[in-house]
Amino acid sequence: MIDAGTLNLDEGASVRRAAAEPAAFDVVYDRYFSRVWNYVRYRVATPETADDLTSEIFEKALRKLGSYDPAKGVFSGWLFAIARNSVRDHYRSDKRWKSLFTLLSAAEPRSEPDPIDRIVEDDERRQVLTAIAGLSERERDVMGLKFGAQLTNRHIAALTGLSDSNVGVIVYRAVGRIRQKIKAENDAGR
Repeated sequence: MIDAGTLNLDEGASVRRAAAEPAAFDVVYDRYFSRVWNYVRYRVATPETADDLTSEIFEKALRKLGSYDPAKGVFSGWLFAIARNSVRDHYRSDKRWKSLFTLLSAAEPRSEPDPIDRIVEDDERRQVLTAIAGLSERERDVMGLKFGAQLTNRHIAALTGLSDSNVGVIVYRAVGRIRQKIKAENDAGR
């Protein structure tokens, strides 16, 4: 997990510089790209869609950088608010909303030397994705922020309007439900 303290160390300086000099935005982009992409990937159908949305998110962030107010919160919270809204807008414009299982099961298989290992990994991934698909929209959102974006409970709480402890409870219960569903599926398959 990424240490939020390390990210905030020179975050303010990087953001102020990028706001004054847009060419300096590359430092901000490099720092947050993988976290934003991972969050978006948790929420959309294909890696290509994640690429497109992530690009749009950073374009919006660059255009609106002048409106970022550090007094209102950390930059990562502001950036992930843009990411969450972009994903929501994507689904509003795409009337054919699909479950997370359908979305992520379309991911391209990784090339692995041993086909048996790949089959086992694909089956495990399918089980997890099936279980995640059974979660509520709020739970999937919180799980995406927690594991895809690697945000702390405090940052997730600030983004979602939930309390830190409520975020922790949602993650704990969602992980428990995922484990139960996978166990039940494995028990039924015996």
